[in-house]
Amino acid sequence: MNMELKLDTDFIVYRQDLYPRFKPNPSKIQEYAENIERLPPIELNQDNILIDGYHRWKAYETAKVPLTPYFITVTKSENELEILAVQRNSTHGQQLTNDEKKVYALKWWGVIPDDDIKTALSISRASFDRWTKNKREDHEAQLKQQIYDVWLRCETQTRIEEINGIPQKTVSNIIADFSQNAHLSEMAKFRDFEQENSALRIYDIWNFSKATNEVRHFGNIPPEIIDNLLYYFETFYYFLVFIFSSLTVQNNKILIILK
Repeated sequence: MNMELKLDTDFIVYRQDLYPRFKPNPSKIQEYAENIERLPPIELNQDNILIDGYHRWKAYETAKVPLTPYFITVTKSENELEILAVQRNSTHGQQLTNDEKKVYALKWWGVIPDDDIKTALSISRASFDRWTKNKREDHEAQLKQQIYDVWLRCETQTRIEEINGIPQKTVSNIIADFSQNAHLSEMAKFRDFEQENSALRIYDIWNFSKATNEVRHFGNIPPEIIDNLLYYFETFYYFLVFIFSSLTVQNNKILIILK
C-alpha cells in the first residue's frame, strides 16, 4: 500500500548506482523549484532509498523546503529496486533517452524476460531487437560452440540438453547443422585440392616449418617423422604407416620412398 508522507529532505537516501540517467537536468530542477506546490510526491522504498523523483527532490532543496512529500513502495531485492527506478523514469515525467534505455536493455538481456525489459523501458519490440542484436548473435554463437564441444566428447543429446539447459530438438538441429557444414567443407577442400590457390595446404597438418620433400599430395610428411619411425622400428620386418606418403611394396615389405 502506498502512503503519502513527508520526510526531512536530508534523510532521503540517494544512490548513484540506481540513478538511470547519464546526468541530471539542472534546468528541470529550477523549473520544478519555481512550481513546488504543483509537484507530486517522490517515491522511496522502506529504507528511504530514492526510487523516483530525483529532480523533484533537488527542487525542494533548491526552494529550501525542509519537508519533502513522498510515498513508500516496499521492495524485496536490489534487482526489483533497480527495475522500479528505471521503469518510473521510462514511463512518465522527463523520460529516459533512447541511449539511456539501451544501456539497461543490454544490461538486463538474458537476466530477466524480454517482455519484462520492454515493459520496464516502455520500448517497442523493434527497438529491443535492434539494440540487442549483436549480443543475441554472440550468445547464439557461444551456445553453438559449447554444444559442439560437448558433442565432440561423445555426449548424448540428452546429456547436452541437461548441460546447456536448452530443448533437445534445438540441440538436434544445431548438431545437424554442424554435420552438414563440416561435410560440405571437407568436400570443398578435396574438390579444390588441385587448384593453384587451393585453401588446402599440404603443411596444415604437420606444420614443421614446411616439409622439404616436394610433392603435391596432402599429408606431406616432414623428414624428421620418417627418421624417427625408421629409428624406433628398424628391427621390424613389417610396419604400416597410416598416413599418406610415397610407398611401395617389395618382398612383402612396405617401403617408404624418401623424396
